[in-house]
Amino acid sequence: RKALAFAIDRGFLVAGALKNHYRPAQGMVSPEFHFNMTKLYRPEDAKKLWEKNNAEKPSQIILMYVNREKNCAIAQNLRQQWQNLLNINIQLEAVDKKTYFVRLLKGQYQIALGSWLADFWDPINFLEIFKSNNCAMNNTFWENAHYTALLDEAMLESADRFSLLNQAQDLLLAEMPVIPLTHTVMSFLKSKRIKGEYFSPNGQIDFKWAYIED
Repeated sequence: RKALAFAIDRGFLVAGALKNHYRPAQGMVSPEFHFNMTKLYRPEDAKKLWEKNNAEKPSQIILMYVNREKNCAIAQNLRQQWQNLLNINIQLEAVDKKTYFVRLLKGQYQIALGSWLADFWDPINFLEIFKSNNCAMNNTFWENAHYTALLDEAMLESADRFSLLNQAQDLLLAEMPVIPLTHTVMSFLKSKRIKGEYFSPNGQIDFKWAYIED
């Protein structure tokens, strides 16, 4: 998993498949929280890890995704990068949305392309998905007792939440049950006459106090 993660040039992915409408990920948590930044593109380490586990290497890897234009572009970009750097035979499997989620829930996939949007603006919302393999959204089925303990401790009022959640993200990236690719950005046009609007960090717009200046 780490070899595959380190083999991805996320800048190349964003520029090529996503036309620079996203930001390359350096962690699971949004960069707006200023958590530890991780260098995820490490091609030499990727090659060493892939060769080290030579006996366990599959003859091919199947990447499953919902059949949409953006997902197809991402999948093709990832296949190109993995094949070029690690000489892996990647098979792309585009499926309809219903099939995708049924197979995801049953663990019937090798690698699946997915996404997550925060429900509320707190780093816990990016991390608690993986707190337990019983969590409904944890389709990796990964679980780590220390990770769970860090999240539990972070919920105590006296705890240094951001330090504990930082440690949790570091652990998540060390074991790599999920490979962060990109973070969403919001593009918009705004008239200079509109004042008082509020844009939340996770992309919500509030016009409660907005007005049009004459």
